[in-house]
Amino acid sequence: MAALVAALALSMTAAACGGGERPVGGAGAARTTPGAAAGTAPGADASADPERVFTDTELAGALVPRAEFARGLKAYDDGPREGWFDANPAYRPGVWSECAQQHPGPRITAYREELPEYRGSSARDAAVAWARPEDAGEPGAAPDALVIQRLISMPVRDAGRYLRLQYDLYAYCAAYDADSNGAATPVRHEVRRLGGLGDEAILVREETLGTDGTGPRYTVWARVGTVLLGVGEATGEEKAKRWAALVARRVAQRLYDMPAPPGTG
Repeated sequence: MAALVAALALSMTAAACGGGERPVGGAGAARTTPGAAAGTAPGADASADPERVFTDTELAGALVPRAEFARGLKAYDDGPREGWFDANPAYRPGVWSECAQQHPGPRITAYREELPEYRGSSARDAAVAWARPEDAGEPGAAPDALVIQRLISMPVRDAGRYLRLQYDLYAYCAAYDADSNGAATPVRHEVRRLGGLGDEAILVREETLGTDGTGPRYTVWARVGTVLLGVGEATGEEKAKRWAALVARRVAQRLYDMPAPPGTG
């Protein structure tokens, strides 16, 4: 369970800036893969106002109901549902401090310095389902499902930059050790670009080795017009794509009045 708490903290706050240095962790950490048919959703750039920023309340209304992901999902924490992105911008660089210490360089320094500059309206939901409720308090226990939705709205130029910089940072911080109760715990990231999901999208694979055996977790970040969406922590790549497509289609329909793509309901 501790690893899931750490994963939640990272995924709720992680962002990135700038690129250009050779990614840490070896070649092949960043790759491009086509979006699967089940994980596709329309973009909004062709018709959206690139300066329109939606409110926290509007974004909250575009969150997907939990039952559409999995049965039995309940609130994971009591964090703010609206306005979370701007709640503590100064905290964002600290998420990547261990990577920066182990792999110093001008690019990682620039990434972390830029992180607090971004502002946007936001809404989120984190939900969890347990096959046995009594497992929720057991160390090392993994839930049947952990679904985190994050929506952030900012002008297209900032939203696109934020997403591209996030890709760069995950690629740079492909391998480092995190401090887990005084012990070094290897963290591995792999990031890929996805096609056919919103206006642009990336898939992040994250694995914390030697912890509770839950295996890698997958999160998709995508942009639909002026809305960035992050959806995870799926236990499989295809599931992460399907979840993200579900959220992206709802954003397109609720905020941009776009019709549902054929065959998606």
